[in-house]
Amino acid sequence: MVTYNRGPEKIVKIAKDAVPVLEELAIQYPVLAVFSEAAKMQRQEIGDGVTSFVILASALLKEAYDLMAKKVHPNVILDGYLEAVKRAIKIIEVNSTKLEQTALDSVLEAVDCGRGITMALRRNLVEASAIVTMEGKMDKNRIRTVRKQGAGTSETTLIKGIVIKKAKLHRNMPDDIVKPRIVVTSGRIGLNRVESKMPSEGRFNMKFDIQNPEQLISCQEAEREQKRLALEKLGTLAINVLFCQQPIDTFVKCRLLKMGVLAFESVDREDCMLISKATGANMVAYLAGLSEGDVGTAEKLEVEKSSPDEMVSLNVPEYGTFLLRASTAQAFDELEMLIQNGLTLMKWAVEDPSSMPSCGAS
Repeated sequence: MVTYNRGPEKIVKIAKDAVPVLEELAIQYPVLAVFSEAAKMQRQEIGDGVTSFVILASALLKEAYDLMAKKVHPNVILDGYLEAVKRAIKIIEVNSTKLEQTALDSVLEAVDCGRGITMALRRNLVEASAIVTMEGKMDKNRIRTVRKQGAGTSETTLIKGIVIKKAKLHRNMPDDIVKPRIVVTSGRIGLNRVESKMPSEGRFNMKFDIQNPEQLISCQEAEREQKRLALEKLGTLAINVLFCQQPIDTFVKCRLLKMGVLAFESVDREDCMLISKATGANMVAYLAGLSEGDVGTAEKLEVEKSSPDEMVSLNVPEYGTFLLRASTAQAFDELEMLIQNGLTLMKWAVEDPSSMPSCGAS
C-alpha cells in the first residue's frame, strides 16, 4: 500500500508489483525515479527478479552511503563495485549448470512464484518459444497478445499465426480461404478525398466548377472509373484477400463482393505492418500500381465470429498469438505481464541455457 498527499487530496494505491510501487514513491522521493527506470529495464531484459534487483541495489546504495560517510570517494566505491561484478560473473560461470530442453517448463515456475497462475500456460509458452526460435535465437516480438472479453484465464489459448480484431466488410464474403493471396494497402481505393480549405490556404488552389447535372454525373463517373481500374488489378493478379487501412465506400464494397474478395477496412497501421511482415505482402499506397511482388500469402485464413468481437486469423509460420480470456482489465493486465515475463525468461533459457539456484542463493 502506497499513500501520499497530492495537495489536499490523499492518494492511496495498492499494488503487488515493484515497478508501480516505485513509480508512486518516486513522486515523493525523486531519486527513486532512477530505480523505477532501472526496474523496468530489468523486467524488459530479464523478465523476472525485479524485486530482488531493487533490494540488492538498495543494499549497495546503503553500503555506499556508509563508505562515503567515512570519506571514501564515490569513484573508488564505483571501481570496487565494478571489480565485484567481474568476480561475481566468474563465480556464476563456474558454478552454473547446463539447462536441459526438457526442463524449460520448470523455468516458468520462477514467474509463477507458486501461485499456480501459469500452470495452464506453461505448455503454450514452451510451444510459442519453439515457434519463434530459429538457429538458436528466439524472436519474442513475433508473439503478440489479443484480448477477448469473457471466460476465465484458464481459457487462454495459443494460436499459430496472427490474429486481427476486425470484422469482414460484408457478411456474404467468405469465411475460410486456403492459401489466400493477400494485398495490404494504406491508401483509399480509387481517389483520395479532397480536403476543403479556405481561399489562399493549402499547397495549391483547385476548384470544381459544376454548372449543370450532366457535369456532376460525368465527374462521378470518372471517379468510379478510377476505382474500377484499381479493382481490375486485383482480378488480374487473382487477389482474394484485401486489408485496407482506409474506409471503403459502398461502390467498392459491392464490386469486391461480386469479385469474391474478402476485404477488411479501417485496419490499424500496426496491424497492417504486422500482416505485411508475416505474409510477405508489401504495403502499397495505390492498387493501380500493384505487382506480383507485392502479393503475400498464408497457409490459411479464418474469420471467427464471436460476440461481441469478430476476428480474423492468418495461419503463417514463425508467428504466434495468445488469445487472452478474462473478465476484468486487471486480470488482462496480470495475464499479459505473466506471458511477457515468461517469454523473456524462455528467450534467455533458449539462447543461454545455463542455470543457477535462485531465491538469492547466488
